[in-house]
Amino acid sequence: MLFPIRCANFSTPYAHLNGNTNVDVSILDVVRASMTVGFGGGYSSPFAPSFWPFHFLHGFSPIIFLDMGPVELLVREGYSELPKSARGYFSERLGMAFTKIAADKLLNVRWLAEVEFMERLGLLNFSSSSKERPDLVGPDSTGAWHVFEAKGRLTSRSIRGTLMKAKRQAAAVSLINGVVPRLSVGAVLHTSTTGLMLDFDDPEPTDRNGFSMQIEDNAFFRAYYGNLIDMLSAYDSSKRIIFEKEYDCLTVTSRGSMRISIGLLSAIRERPESAKEILSDMGFGSVGELTRAMSIGGDGTAVFSTIDSDIRS
Repeated sequence: MLFPIRCANFSTPYAHLNGNTNVDVSILDVVRASMTVGFGGGYSSPFAPSFWPFHFLHGFSPIIFLDMGPVELLVREGYSELPKSARGYFSERLGMAFTKIAADKLLNVRWLAEVEFMERLGLLNFSSSSKERPDLVGPDSTGAWHVFEAKGRLTSRSIRGTLMKAKRQAAAVSLINGVVPRLSVGAVLHTSTTGLMLDFDDPEPTDRNGFSMQIEDNAFFRAYYGNLIDMLSAYDSSKRIIFEKEYDCLTVTSRGSMRISIGLLSAIRERPESAKEILSDMGFGSVGELTRAMSIGGDGTAVFSTIDSDIRS
């Protein structure tokens, strides 16, 4: 499915992105992005095992409102009739998922985690008590940090103001670990029954006295993969070979003969803090592999719909 992204204000080495572009996005891509954005955590997760299914569904829930047009993704008829509070919640969650997809496919930013969740785990320290904080933060494969504020809106009337607010929140972070973030992107997802579209804007910082963030790399990666690793350990996971790479996999839902499974590279499950090196050694690109039956991300996670135990290219 084609997903249009409108990029603006990116400077070198990202200036070539400015303008309109289309990327190929499947429903399973959205499932995978929702899983990793909505199911963050750490080994000391505040979620007891009995709450894992709820938290997992919390990450997946927005995709039930997605549908496929002839060549594009769109929201289902009736989405606009949801109560305003529910529509706002699901739009925001979809905004985060599509922001993560765009960051991976366009910017080589493979890992994005929710700022609020990481802070609650004690992994983020702020220099300010300001509540106007971005949604997502993460490093690229070179170790440079990036900041994103993601929003979703149904009507076009509020898009400009929403985008300006998103840009302001992203640009409010002046330093991460003492270094200026490489990108501070404001993102707004337009949700429509005629097709989805993402505004992706990297403004010049307007607040040179913005607040700073501190986060330790190894702690970030342990938290990013933490709850997924815990689930794989707690339930009956199995080994599968996908494109000649070993994954630990878990079937999370089934419908008839079709099973939806999640997976993580076995090497990352064993050493999550070494994810950058593992993925680099395995030759993973930022986008990863994609077929109609699976979505394999540049972060080593996978979602696929199959009953086969051995999938090869």
